[in-house]
Amino acid sequence: MNKLIPLWRDEPHHLNLQNNNHNSFLKACIFPSARQAIVYCMKDAGLSREDRVAIPEWSSHCLLSAVSKISTPIPINEVIANNINVKALVFYDQWGWPILKNCKS
Repeated sequence: MNKLIPLWRDEPHHLNLQNNNHNSFLKACIFPSARQAIVYCMKDAGLSREDRVAIPEWSSHCLLSAVSKISTPIPINEVIANNINVKALVFYDQWGWPILKNCKS
């Protein structure tokens, strides 16, 4: 028996997407990496190279390369210090530390 095993899974182990009514939505939102998800979201938002996107200082190479594929990353501290307009902001729990609720507003 010759069975082809794909490089990436195209469905989660716990859910059979073929029998789900929302199949196209679910498959469109499954990404093998956060980088691919970020690039997809930025394209979907209509961002382009001339758009500046604020990112946390000390961001990893993964985040910088994902944002740089579509737009121009700029550290949040520079945005705040120089009152720079940006088209988007990357906001996440960096290093696993949860963001306080009052910081999100």
